[in-house]
Amino acid sequence: SNTILKLEDLILQKQGQEKMDYSPRPVYPLTSMMMYFSYIIAGNTTGNLPFVFRLDDSVDLDRLRESFRKLMNVHPALKAIIKPTEQKYYAVFRDDAREIEIPVHQWTEAEVEQRMQALLVPFRYREDDNLVHVALAQTEAHKYMFFDVAHVIGDGITMNILMEDLKKIYDGEEVPKERYSFYEYILDLSLIHI
Repeated sequence: SNTILKLEDLILQKQGQEKMDYSPRPVYPLTSMMMYFSYIIAGNTTGNLPFVFRLDDSVDLDRLRESFRKLMNVHPALKAIIKPTEQKYYAVFRDDAREIEIPVHQWTEAEVEQRMQALLVPFRYREDDNLVHVALAQTEAHKYMFFDVAHVIGDGITMNILMEDLKKIYDGEEVPKERYSFYEYILDLSLIHI
């Protein structure tokens, strides 16, 4: 593949050179794929990775909400925002201290499907538009979890990793923060043109 050859060339060129400075910065450039999602399909649910789960009755929704908060600290890209800069081009804004609201709703079982469908909204990549949507719900019969990640920062494998980490955190296991994250990936891709 052409991409693999470009990566190999880059690695060979960079061997022996100083390592990339991965120190956190407030703004990162978009990758080519991110540009596609931000400029072309913004406002379309094609860019969503939504999941709805009916949970076991034993799940503590407050504990699950706290587990989501911890998950977002382990995977800080979940707190990122993609929006236009003052110069009107899109960029990734990093704010690891930012907290994302995770509501716990009280609904009736009859309204769950309609309410869950209403939670599925397109990512628009504007001011304060999170790259993750999370909501929890309790009805008279069941508990539910809605979890949606912008495709611009994830895929099916990403969702598997996030769900595995969420379960570990909920179960009280220590999950270390990513060593090579979305942000380092962006910086590495900025060195080559794929």
